[in-house]
Amino acid sequence: MKKWKLIISIAVGTLALLIGTSFLLSKPIENSSVKIDQQKLVFGAAHITGNENAPVTIVEFSDFQCPACRSATATLDGVLEKHEGEIKFIYRHFPLTSIHKNAMAASIASEAAGEQGKFWEYSKALFDKQDAWEKLGNPQDLFINLAKEVGVADLDKFKNEIGKQARRDLILADMSLGNQLGVDATPTFFVNGNKVSAGGLTLAVEKILSKPQ
Repeated sequence: MKKWKLIISIAVGTLALLIGTSFLLSKPIENSSVKIDQQKLVFGAAHITGNENAPVTIVEFSDFQCPACRSATATLDGVLEKHEGEIKFIYRHFPLTSIHKNAMAASIASEAAGEQGKFWEYSKALFDKQDAWEKLGNPQDLFINLAKEVGVADLDKFKNEIGKQARRDLILADMSLGNQLGVDATPTFFVNGNKVSAGGLTLAVEKILSKPQ
């Protein structure tokens, strides 16, 4: 009888250990504090502005049809203006195509404008006029009008660039990088490799700049 009690006790203990181990292994590991390699964030970036040798590098993954991204531009612009010369800013595309039907088309249009040196102006126009194009069945005519408004010189070239696979491939490359880095929402910011929210952007930048360089 004692022998059976011992066997049952061992079996129960082993089962409890297995259940506990399984729980620990299946529990998500929180790695929000893990720093991303800065070179990985910067390599191959097509849209960079600011001081190339700045002590702070901000990388944003964004979606032109995302209302939160539009709202975040005020915070971002404020930080860039306040700390002019101290920040390098990189924009990367991350259109949430499953919920924003015109986001990819908007990104492609911004790239077409960028071919004529108007990426930043066109990006601002997309956010400013987001309400006008986000629900359109076909926003191409509006995108062409925006190109005209921001001073894209060759509209025929702009129209041609919109149809090029190369523009889409560049956007897909940004999206692939974002997926590798765990980006699952927009906007997502990285400040010197550390992932921060739009609300924490100002504090993250000023914390770095407050340290002796």
